[in-house]
Amino acid sequence: MACCYRNPSNSSSFVYDRFFHRIDHNILLYKLNVPPILLKKCTNFLQHRHQRVKLRSSISSWKPIHSGVPQGTKLGPLFFLMVNDLCSDLLMYKYVDDCTIFEVTPISSEPSAQQDELDRISKWTIDNNMKLNIYIAKVLCIFLKEPRLSCAFVCQ
Repeated sequence: MACCYRNPSNSSSFVYDRFFHRIDHNILLYKLNVPPILLKKCTNFLQHRHQRVKLRSSISSWKPIHSGVPQGTKLGPLFFLMVNDLCSDLLMYKYVDDCTIFEVTPISSEPSAQQDELDRISKWTIDNNMKLNIYIAKVLCIFLKEPRLSCAFVCQ
């Protein structure tokens, strides 16, 4: 990795909105790379769940749940690791539903690769029925001298 003392650096951090609630059961089961007997047990664990809401003395009817991982279970974090196959050509740090990509930008005229990565992340997000929380996404640009590069990235 190039030394960041001489080259500008860009970092984009973002968080998935309600990641554990949004995990699509069909996508998760498709991505699980487990023996058929274990896949059947995971399917039984996730599917055929129902919920209802109680507000004061009113109770809704039971509705099926088609997404999300039951919280507080031992399988929840394991499912999360299996469905979160998001990867990047840039340096990437992932922790639960937080993700940061980092790039040391050469001073040459080469454009930053970060916008292309954000576009790929946006596509992965859409393909996996996820949603980015754009209100807490951050971009950090570090310049040691006058900024020579634009530091505007878009994530849709």
